[in-house]
Amino acid sequence: MRRTLARSSLMRPPAPAVNRRPLAALAALAALAPTWGCRAYEDYEEPAPAGVALAPDMRAPDPLNPDMLAPDMLSGAEAGAAPDQGGAEAGAEAGAEAGAEAGAEAGAAGGEEPPPLEAPLLRRSRAFINRQDGGLGIELIGRDEDNNVASFEFEYFYDDGRAVQLSEMPGPLNVRFKSLRQGNGDFVGEWSVPVLIESREDLARLTRVKVRVLDETGYASALADLELLPTPTAAISEECDVNRGLSRCADGALCGDAAGGRKKCAAATTACPPYYDVVDLNAAGGRYEGDTTGLATYGRGFCGGGTASKLFSFTADAAGQYAFTSQPLSAPDEAPTGPDTLMWIRSHCAFSDWVAELGCNDDINRAIGDLGSRLVLDLAAGQVVYVFIDGYSDPETGMAGWSGRFLLEVAAL
Repeated sequence: MRRTLARSSLMRPPAPAVNRRPLAALAALAALAPTWGCRAYEDYEEPAPAGVALAPDMRAPDPLNPDMLAPDMLSGAEAGAAPDQGGAEAGAEAGAEAGAEAGAEAGAAGGEEPPPLEAPLLRRSRAFINRQDGGLGIELIGRDEDNNVASFEFEYFYDDGRAVQLSEMPGPLNVRFKSLRQGNGDFVGEWSVPVLIESREDLARLTRVKVRVLDETGYASALADLELLPTPTAAISEECDVNRGLSRCADGALCGDAAGGRKKCAAATTACPPYYDVVDLNAAGGRYEGDTTGLATYGRGFCGGGTASKLFSFTADAAGQYAFTSQPLSAPDEAPTGPDTLMWIRSHCAFSDWVAELGCNDDINRAIGDLGSRLVLDLAAGQVVYVFIDGYSDPETGMAGWSGRFLLEVAAL
């Protein structure tokens, strides 16, 4: 299923001005994004179907993560002293195998079994919040003997204990990791997402997140209740997170591509490197017909892309709104995906840092078959932006991305 993210109304002007949506937009934006592997808003999956063997929400003590311990936890023996004999036996077993608090919860559940041996086990868990730029990050490290960790669930909470409802249905959301490394029974999973907010008040009130890991068979780890830690700041030349959740570049720096496919912080410069092939859209009269066939890629936008792309610069003559529109000109049978442009615009040409992206759009109106792309931006007089014409690709199926002939136009509104 194709997902698109139109951020024409989510423009982020150059710092220090900020223009963001409410925190509740996080899930909607995430659901719209492709499975990237994953740069920005993650690919949300449907909750596990009824009947899948999910373990009860139990938090095992972990010496590496004090946040997983409740202050009023009972020992396994105390849990076993509950009036319900079935709960007592389960509590004692859980206290021996999964820890004191797990025993208490299992005992209260009246005989529920602890997580099976095949279930993932969390050993270290950390959650971060970037209140300067807007960003959330989660790092989960643990054991899974089957090496089949698939996803994790999370639910954020405000300082008054209320859960943040990020979808129509309350409760935790199931997402894929941005990065998942597993083998020999160990796994390290990372996830991050930028947060678009108009007011920092909602972000400031987030204090905790509850998470648990699920494997491909539906077994779940114990539930970890984590305090949100400040996102660490990375210096120039240090590795960084383009979503600014797991790390953020210091002021005056942005996260960009480095050797070996890594991301590192570098001094923020707006101009493109000299080896980039850039077309001056102003010199072309605001209208350009081109072809992306056989061209290299300049990366991808936060709504997708990553195939052959054409790059343009545009300078606003006066302050105001400008509409950028691209349309595919190729015949329907010239590409496996059909003619389908994807456009993204940056303020800083060579940086994939999300704060440098002003907008990304795949389809103008897929419902009526308009697979062109359109973005409307508020620009200051003399402001330079960089427009990337890319093509839709489907990372879930491995289908090759579209490339072909296109028309790009810009007009002042």
